[in-house]
Amino acid sequence: MGLYSSATLFGRTLAPLLGGFLITFLAYKGGLFNYRAVYLAAFILSLPILFLALLIPKKSKNNPSDSSVKSFSISEMWVVFKRFIKSGLVTATATVDMATYFIYGVLEAYLPLLLVQKNISASKIGLLFSVQVISIALTKPLFGRLADRIDKRCQILSGIAILIITTCLIPVLPNYYLIIIDVLFFGLGMSLSTIATSTYISENVLKEELASSMGLLSAIMDIGQSFGPFLVGFIATIYSYAVGFYFSGLVAILSATFFYLEAYRKPKTI
Repeated sequence: MGLYSSATLFGRTLAPLLGGFLITFLAYKGGLFNYRAVYLAAFILSLPILFLALLIPKKSKNNPSDSSVKSFSISEMWVVFKRFIKSGLVTATATVDMATYFIYGVLEAYLPLLLVQKNISASKIGLLFSVQVISIALTKPLFGRLADRIDKRCQILSGIAILIITTCLIPVLPNYYLIIIDVLFFGLGMSLSTIATSTYISENVLKEELASSMGLLSAIMDIGQSFGPFLVGFIATIYSYAVGFYFSGLVAILSATFFYLEAYRKPKTI
């Protein structure tokens, strides 16, 4: 899971860099040719992946059962959704992911604006976010291996604690170099937490509903990432960016508390 997640992050990191290089390199052509070239390059690069996908075997070594398409209905999906929501442990774990990406969305949207207020150049802001993504991508396989060996609950809580601290420190850090160190640790906290939440949920849902449950988890993460900037935008308008970051930290504290209560709840005795 860590290697898979890192691969997606490397793709997200390389795509804008290569696209920007093409746009700059072909700028002499004039008009929209350089932008169209980016889409053409994306199409050409996708073709080998299409053909590689056709080579994926129908049966894997770990799951030799029949992989043919089975019946699917909305009612079956609704049953999976209700089971997902009714499980306090699964819901609490998903809430941690939602809060994590809530903060991540806020960071992407408003940290550049905060840094512009501090007269930090665009190139330095770009470097800061590159450091963050690279720190996540390089450490996810390592933290995935860690999640295979230790209590995932501790790893999730440790990761979200780092996110809370680094998020609340952003508005008060006096210079760029401290902010870049803070964002580096933010990336490590996000990597530590999210790889453990994904695998922890996979261990606490029915195996035949694993893909559906992971899809629901991804949807909840997307809700957090899109709703965070929307809500904090109102807060930042009324108060300040600093209050918006503190509010994001509060959201993470509430999610961590919910997860702790569910994950460490003692089983009922008769």
